[in-house]
Amino acid sequence: RKTTCLFTVPTPTTTQTPTTQPTNLVCPTSIWSSSYRIVAGTGTKGNAPALLSNPTYVVFDGLKNMHVVDQSNHRVQKFAEGT
Repeated sequence: RKTTCLFTVPTPTTTQTPTTQPTNLVCPTSIWSSSYRIVAGTGTKGNAPALLSNPTYVVFDGLKNMHVVDQSNHRVQKFAEGT
């Protein structure tokens, strides 16, 4: 089973609730807050395995791995559960 949520990834300096387009694709259980937690990458732009550059889409697979579309690096980066 694949779970997909389309959302806007705010930058660390974002102070407003991110807008979502289109609204019918947002996870109905999403809760936005003014704080954030980095769950993929390091927060620094780059092309090393733990760095992302313009992440735009996230998909979780049936094994709870997270796959991130890293647009500027032209790749999909896999993050295994618990890493």
